[in-house]
Amino acid sequence: MRESGKKGLLSETKEFVREASATIRNSIVGLLYRQSEGVLWAGRLSGNSVEVSKEYTAPDKGVLELLPFYYLNLFTGRSGIGEDFWTGMEEETSRGRKAMERFMFGMRGIILVTGERRSGKSSLSRHLASIQFGVRDVFYVRAPKESTCDVSLFEKSLYEAIQSQRGNKGYNMEYQGRESLEALLSNAGGKCVAVIHDLELWWERREGGTAVIERLIDLAQTYGRDILFVVNVNRHSLKIINSLTSINSWAIDIIECRPFPAKQLKEFIVARHKAGGLKFVLGTTREDQMSEWDYARLFNHLFNLSGGNPGYAINLWLGAIKNISGETIFMERPKGADDGIIGRLSAEDAVLLLQFVLHRRFSAPHLASLLMSDPGHVSSRIRVLHQRGILTEKFPGIFSLNPMLVPHIVRRLKSMELL
Repeated sequence: MRESGKKGLLSETKEFVREASATIRNSIVGLLYRQSEGVLWAGRLSGNSVEVSKEYTAPDKGVLELLPFYYLNLFTGRSGIGEDFWTGMEEETSRGRKAMERFMFGMRGIILVTGERRSGKSSLSRHLASIQFGVRDVFYVRAPKESTCDVSLFEKSLYEAIQSQRGNKGYNMEYQGRESLEALLSNAGGKCVAVIHDLELWWERREGGTAVIERLIDLAQTYGRDILFVVNVNRHSLKIINSLTSINSWAIDIIECRPFPAKQLKEFIVARHKAGGLKFVLGTTREDQMSEWDYARLFNHLFNLSGGNPGYAINLWLGAIKNISGETIFMERPKGADDGIIGRLSAEDAVLLLQFVLHRRFSAPHLASLLMSDPGHVSSRIRVLHQRGILTEKFPGIFSLNPMLVPHIVRRLKSMELL
């Protein structure tokens, strides 16, 4: 009896120790995740953006080519923050719902979705549209390849977006000028929404450069009883656009995409990884050996590198993949190279890059025209910046900033008091 009692006491003690250890581990994991939430709240209270690490990882193109198309598309396709994997953005979604309710009850205007580059603006715009409207009542206006203030091109793009979704309905499929667009808008056939991506591509910093913005405001006021405009734009461009057009005063609401805390980054990335059907090995640890503590450390590290920006976090995840064998990807702890290349920017190159921050994409001749500079000289500087990896060729002859360097470029331009 005495021996049996000792065994029972020992068993109870072991169980107590196990439960206590689990409680302590869970508490530590929770504290680690809450670190990122504290950083985000501190940034919101101070009004400053969350700092991104001075490191970046550019995914290896050779490795990416070995990944199954479906897996890669889960991270880089339109499903970046898609409907099937929607996570986070509760506050932004709630505000969007309320703004759309005001539209449904008769308020005219624009819903502006803003934030840093790759913060989920386009995905949030699509998500909000899908909440309130059926597929046939959502029109996506294609952004131009490079910055423009051509009102006719904007009207044609809007006309074609509506026609492609709604069908002919008695109207000529070809855009035939402002009258054809206005006739189409006057017979919208019930409440609908036009999603306009990348407003920064629809203006130029010169005389007459806000013509498209002014036309958009006019359309929202004239046809806003039936058509809601959901417009996304990067925060730096919006600041200047608003100073020139007062577009904010026409907004039903202005919704800013906030950074993700570490736990949301985990949900955001792991859901895509699991849907891709592959397994990972991180260092020497297999996926099935990863504890919650391991995941907390990994995604807290990703948060510190990305500043909570989901787009940058995706690049860091893909950049950590070093090899693929069968259905297993082999990864290293995400890391990157020093961004000293940005610290060595000349004043001239900084002015060039500022245009790409504000307008997103340019050809060399177009940028030279905007800056009233020698086309040959501007072309030469763009070629050098492209060779240094600061610019990428998005379309033939049309360049944009290397997306993984954008936060570092923005920080540098701010330090130079150019932004």
